[in-house]
Amino acid sequence: MSDIWKLKLLDMNIIVSFVALLKRGHTGEFSSVSSSTNYLTTTCVEIQLLENVVAGFACLTLRNLDAVSTIHAHGGIDEILKIMRSCDYAKVLRQCCILVRNMAVRNVDVKV
Repeated sequence: MSDIWKLKLLDMNIIVSFVALLKRGHTGEFSSVSSSTNYLTTTCVEIQLLENVVAGFACLTLRNLDAVSTIHAHGGIDEILKIMRSCDYAKVLRQCCILVRNMAVRNVDVKV
């Protein structure tokens, strides 16, 4: 994703929507079928959505400190950590690891 598109998405406040999706996923509200509070019983469609949301975050945070700060301000980092603790789907976890690396590599405020 080019930096120009990243800026356009950030101008549209896409991060707020993505964080809201992560929070809904963690409480099992992606669909009416899933009522669990973890990612172990979610459907394939929900896992694909989760993977894409996290991958979108990973793209947005590459070389973009403003995106990292916005994710941090809206509680996205905590949601990512919850996903990493409770999800055992390799593709989702891979995207989470890429995202964490992108967020921590240049931003000393979010390093744990």
